[in-house]
Amino acid sequence: MLKSFNSIIKRIRLWGIKGVWNYVKRKFHDTKTYIFLITNARQYLLSPKTGITIIADMTLQSSLSKTMRDLAFALKNAGIPFQTFDLHPTQYQFPDDIADILTPKSQFRILKYDHVIEMFSSPLPKNLNLKMARIIFWEFTTGLLEYNPKTCDAQTIVAMSDFNYHVFRQILPKTTKVKKILYPFFFDASSIPDKVTIRKKYGIPSKSFVVFFNFDYGSS
Repeated sequence: MLKSFNSIIKRIRLWGIKGVWNYVKRKFHDTKTYIFLITNARQYLLSPKTGITIIADMTLQSSLSKTMRDLAFALKNAGIPFQTFDLHPTQYQFPDDIADILTPKSQFRILKYDHVIEMFSSPLPKNLNLKMARIIFWEFTTGLLEYNPKTCDAQTIVAMSDFNYHVFRQILPKTTKVKKILYPFFFDASSIPDKVTIRKKYGIPSKSFVVFFNFDYGSS
C-alpha cells in the first residue's frame, strides 16, 4: 500500500496534476480498447489468415504515427493483406488520405490476420496467439524499460535506425527478437517547390548555405 502511494506521489512530482490526469484518461482509454478487442475476438471466432493488422495512432500526432501510416500505404501498394485499428485517444487531426488505409471499426476483426504490428505499445490482449511485433523510436541509450516495462510483451521489436537497433539489443532481454528495418518516409516530390521559390519565400540569399533541423519530442 505504501509502495503504491509513493508511486502516485512520484508521478505527481514528475508529471504534475495535468500529467497525472492525462495518464488516468489514457489508462481509461486503453481499458476500453482492451475490452473492445477481446470482445471482438470472442464475437468473431476466425482462423487467422496470412496478413497484417496494424494497431497504431493514425493521426498527425507524431512522427511515429507517420511511420505507421507509411507502413500501411506500403502494404497497400504491395498488395499485402492488412487492416488497421486507430488508437488515438483524443481528437487529433487526421491526414486527408487516411480513408485509404483506415479500417472502419464495424469491419475490423482482430483475428482476421496472423501478424500484428503495434506502434510502441497497445492494450492488445496477449492470449490471442497472434505473432506480435512492435515498432519503437527511442532517442536515449537508457530508460526504455523504465518508461514502458511492457516493451518486452511483443515477440519482436522493430528498430528504425542503427542507433535504436544497438540500444535495444543492449537493454532488452536476449529472448526478445530485435529486427532492424530502415525505410524512408514517403513524400510527394511533385509538391515540393523549386529551390529558387523556397529561398525567395523565406528570404534566404541565393549563395547562403542553410541547414534546417526539426526535432519532434513526441516521436518517442
